[in-house]
Amino acid sequence: MGNGNSMGDQLNFIDTEVENWPDAERFCRAFEDIGVGMAMRKPDGRFRWVNQAFCDLLGYSKAEMLAKSSAEITHEDDLHIGVGRLANLNAGDNSSFETEKRYTHKDGHSIWVALHSSVVLDRDGNPDHTICQFQDIRGRKNAEQALQDANENLERLIESRTRELRQEITERKYTEKALVHAVEKAEAASHAKSQFLANMSHEFRTPLNAIIGFSDALSHGVRGPLENTGQEGYVNNILVSGQHLLELVNDILDVSAIEANSLELREAEFSLADLAHSSCVLMGPLADSMGVTLNNSITDDAVWIYGDVLRLKQVLINLLTNSVKFTPRAGTVSLEYKETDDGGGQISVTDTGVGMSSEDIDKAMEKFGRISHEIESGIQGTGLGLPLSSGLMALHDGLLNIDSKPGAGTTIRLRLPKERMRSNPVAPTA
Repeated sequence: MGNGNSMGDQLNFIDTEVENWPDAERFCRAFEDIGVGMAMRKPDGRFRWVNQAFCDLLGYSKAEMLAKSSAEITHEDDLHIGVGRLANLNAGDNSSFETEKRYTHKDGHSIWVALHSSVVLDRDGNPDHTICQFQDIRGRKNAEQALQDANENLERLIESRTRELRQEITERKYTEKALVHAVEKAEAASHAKSQFLANMSHEFRTPLNAIIGFSDALSHGVRGPLENTGQEGYVNNILVSGQHLLELVNDILDVSAIEANSLELREAEFSLADLAHSSCVLMGPLADSMGVTLNNSITDDAVWIYGDVLRLKQVLINLLTNSVKFTPRAGTVSLEYKETDDGGGQISVTDTGVGMSSEDIDKAMEKFGRISHEIESGIQGTGLGLPLSSGLMALHDGLLNIDSKPGAGTTIRLRLPKERMRSNPVAPTA
């Protein structure tokens, strides 16, 4: 037949296989027009017949294809694919097989195909040739390769991120350990400071009490009258200064005790009305001297509290003192009480004073914190009243809350839980 592959050549070739000419012609046309690569391959691997689609797939003419063997156009890395199965096919052990492999295009690039091979027997029943079908699967292979590349890239990213996370976790653990160590050192230092202040406060108290006691005795002429008013003034200054310094020492001692968890409450049931009355009586002279009206609306003796009456009185005195000091003349300071929705109690100290900004409130709640208005007006204070009062309320399971605005006065609320509230234990029952 030569190297031609015309329709006449095809018909002449299959004339030996098919006796019915119309069927032979239809077979040839189907072989040529099927739309995928088709070939008849001899047992030695050379092509006996190829269609145009197969030639177009690999870039060869039909004459060039018929001059080549299957091995010559197979990618060198895929020569081993299907060798054993093809041998079985040529030996008649199998009728067909399928595989995927690469062929080499005429210009050198590789083309992935899905190969289906079926054996054709001669009249004696022996393998004569195979019919091969070649399906272009480059699109699928490219997608598979892209997916594989993406997976590998993702694995690399995951591995890289995993290493970063491990490093971050290691660094975070190291930072946490360092932070814990720093906190422990800070707590130890704070405890040492509190202990030092407590010890020093005790050391201060003894000579201060002596100074206050002797100056008070001198001012009252216990050892005889003072010679002149100048001496009286000096003695009074010593007495006032000593009392102020003792108040500061006492506050420091209380704050230190709270920080060291060593302040113990002496708890009992007491009347809130009695507490409010006695506190206002103590504050009366200061309010009068400042020209401030002190209003006490807590008169209902039915409300009782379970707690340390001296410590809660200390809180009220601190708050009332601050309110009176920061309220201009002709202003008012009011003491009120109401029951909260959850059954607890709320004591309020409200003034018509200068008020505070949110920054001032934060400053005032710091130990030794004094707001700018307090400093500018020359009002004396330790800067411990509010922090100490807040700490004493916390020991009673309560809260201290400040509501204030500059020029609009201040309201400080003391909230006690339901468990701290009692009814008058001696009140008659209906």
